[in-house]
Amino acid sequence: MLDEHFCAKDEHGTRWRREAHRKRGGAYYRIIRYADDFAIMVCGSKAHADALWEEVAAVLAPLGLRLSETKTRVCHLDEGFVFLGFRIQRRIKRGTSKKCVYTYPSKKALLSVMAKVRALTNRSRHKTLEDLLRQLNLVLRGWCNYFRHGVSKATFHFLDAYVWRRVTAWLRKRHTGITWKDLYRRFLTGRPGNRPAENGVIMFDTTQGPRWCGCCSRRARTTTGWRCGTPKATSSTSTDFPGAFIALDTFPRRTLDQQRKLAARRGIPARFAWACDDPRSLERLGLRVVESTGLARLPGPVRRQLPARYRFLLPLAEPVLGQAMRVTLLQA
Repeated sequence: MLDEHFCAKDEHGTRWRREAHRKRGGAYYRIIRYADDFAIMVCGSKAHADALWEEVAAVLAPLGLRLSETKTRVCHLDEGFVFLGFRIQRRIKRGTSKKCVYTYPSKKALLSVMAKVRALTNRSRHKTLEDLLRQLNLVLRGWCNYFRHGVSKATFHFLDAYVWRRVTAWLRKRHTGITWKDLYRRFLTGRPGNRPAENGVIMFDTTQGPRWCGCCSRRARTTTGWRCGTPKATSSTSTDFPGAFIALDTFPRRTLDQQRKLAARRGIPARFAWACDDPRSLERLGLRVVESTGLARLPGPVRRQLPARYRFLLPLAEPVLGQAMRVTLLQA
């Protein structure tokens, strides 16, 4: 109902009419709403924004709702405000005189995740480092996935350093008298990173943004550096999403060994890092191979959509393409 009310207020139609209305002393509005949280952007004066208190209250009254005075305020965009965990503020872009709107993780959201990390690392019920890292990774991965769309680099680096200090302090309390040298040797992955790890479970790295996954040359978010986690991710998918279909590009070991010699791949920084000579071997991950085919033996409907010259050349290239890459369809 609130959305319809403010959509009806915009009767100007085009951008030029809205600007003309604004020059005549009027204002126009935009509402951003998620569930019962909303923000109203006003292109006008502060008097126009203050007038919305009574207007919004009148719209919400028939629904039995009212505005929370402690959570509602009128402010300028340059002052900034917090909405859905993000602090939204217009600031001057560094090195320029241009003003841009930035979205940062709010201090309250940061303190919230820090409190969760502090609570987890204070508990003595974690018998092993692996148990602690599994609990921490769930919290950190969910928090970072939510705030990754904002300007969060500095916050992620701060959080990563904080978690690292808490985990290493937890280890030193559990192993009284351990030296830093033994701590690095027994519980950290080594350089680069020095991530706490045990039995293949590595502390989630909040500082890593989207990277090029080495197994498929597509942009993806990886949580263990440049080391490809395709087999592990595929195995977890079969457990979490039973019945789901997964399509994979598989390459034999020979292709991986010769990829640096291929002229077509010299200019690509990403490298294939996972070899699969026999797609049937993927069934040990708990998956069923529905179909596996090379580029030279595409299904009929796909082949008919290709240009005629490609349909003619594919059979001739089968000895090479058939072994270089295969497309495999799996079902969990």
